[in-house]
Amino acid sequence: MTMIDGKLFSVLDVLRVINAVTIKCESLNLDSFNALKCVKELRLKSTFGLSIKSIDSLTELKTLKILSLTSVTDLHKLDLTVLAELVNLEWLDLGECTDFPKNFGSDILLKLNRLEKLRLEKGQGSCHTFEILEAVKDMERLEQLELVNFDVKTGFDKAIGLCTNIKKLMIIPTYISQSATTNNMVLSGVLQLHGSLSHFVWGVTLELLRVTELFVYQCEDSNKNEKKPGGNGDCIPVLKPVPDISN
Repeated sequence: MTMIDGKLFSVLDVLRVINAVTIKCESLNLDSFNALKCVKELRLKSTFGLSIKSIDSLTELKTLKILSLTSVTDLHKLDLTVLAELVNLEWLDLGECTDFPKNFGSDILLKLNRLEKLRLEKGQGSCHTFEILEAVKDMERLEQLELVNFDVKTGFDKAIGLCTNIKKLMIIPTYISQSATTNNMVLSGVLQLHGSLSHFVWGVTLELLRVTELFVYQCEDSNKNEKKPGGNGDCIPVLKPVPDISN
């Protein structure tokens, strides 16, 4: 899908689903979307990064239950309070989340009373992760949370550990540095949810697995002056003390 024709949408007033996840154009105008009075599912994703000037027209989509806006560059520069008016949303995917306003959790997420699933991508740098999790823990219907390419900072384990309403959790941390510390906090936080989680997905990069495996072999063979190639990549670094493990 490379172009969306506003005139086409103006006559398709019974359209229920728009699933455009391989958009190749660099920018998209959503002004015509206010004509989609009956749409229940809207998914927009670009293969290279998508520029959107405004999402104000989404306020007219009162029947919308699923909204996915990912790979949107400078999403934080748009008026995100529009999302708070989509009170029938049950599923929300957003990215990129870097530089989201500090009140995104309190003034937007908490108003989505029917939200059951939340996916946030690229929560890095100045992303207010703790404020988001503070809101998440108070969203009674929210049962599935996905944090993709998120920085895991000190205190993350305690913040995620309070989200006992979450039954399905996926975390893919960024692994730029301090990977052992990152993994320690993820593991510690998830263990606090052992009584409520039914599904947990923990994503790690292949590069991290290979580097860790090579490091292990080098340590084991340091006295032999030989280096063995990395194994199957079944080890990840975790800062001691490892949560729930007696050392």
